[in-house]
Amino acid sequence: MLDRLGRPVEPAALYLKELMARDSSPLTPRSYGMDLLRWFRFLWALGIEWDRATREDARDFMLWMKVADKPQRVHWRH
Repeated sequence: MLDRLGRPVEPAALYLKELMARDSSPLTPRSYGMDLLRWFRFLWALGIEWDRATREDARDFMLWMKVADKPQRVHWRH
């Protein structure tokens, strides 16, 4: 995972690497990585460094997730 300047976010990279070493589905790290990316993008949009995020920021993220438009998945038959 890269930050907005293209540098690796080391704690996230380490976490995902450890997750890949576990006995779980190969899709699990991808799913968790996408969730982390969504969180980081939320923080970046607000100008908050990930290591400075507060509980209130996490609360606001969860509230935003509830109201944000979700992409519509098109069924393969359509």
